[in-house]
Amino acid sequence: LSNLFHRVCEVCTDEFKLIAHAFSPTLPTHLQDTLTANNGKSNHSTSFTETFPLHVARALLQRLISDKRNGMQVQINELLESIDQKGDSDSGAKKLDTFVVIHEKAAGLFNLLKEAAREMWGSKTPHYGKSDGKQSGEILISNSSNTQAVASLTQFLTSQEKSLSSGQRRGYFNLELRLLHHDCCVNLDRNGL
Repeated sequence: LSNLFHRVCEVCTDEFKLIAHAFSPTLPTHLQDTLTANNGKSNHSTSFTETFPLHVARALLQRLISDKRNGMQVQINELLESIDQKGDSDSGAKKLDTFVVIHEKAAGLFNLLKEAAREMWGSKTPHYGKSDGKQSGEILISNSSNTQAVASLTQFLTSQEKSLSSGQRRGYFNLELRLLHHDCCVNLDRNGL
């Protein structure tokens, strides 16, 4: 579980950087020159909207979290089912402990993902182009639509976290009630009631 969450965070952080670079609002000059070589005019757009990278990041996150075959939700469900299949007397307590660990690690992961998104796009978006007549590296610009898109992405992550934990929370609560009921019955039997 730790490895899964660590890997998801690592992949997302790396991919956020790649997405920000690949889908920058303005294409690098050498690509613009290639596109405008035809009759001095471009038939293609030389830029992406500033919020486009965030849409790509959201699609990546959706896939990592909810993919039907390899998503985080599937991996977590398989882990919990493997505990159920053991069927020993301690499996209920192990499953409760696993629920707690899942909740803590998921909360940490989603906080890291939100932070990575804010750091990468925040109120600033990488903008590649010319400045003062010289070729520049990265120029950072502010954009309110970008800020709204980042807020939307962090809200999406919050909803995914709640979705992930709500299913686990119901399972935890039901299991806790069953274990309490079982313990109560065992104590009543021991006391001859």
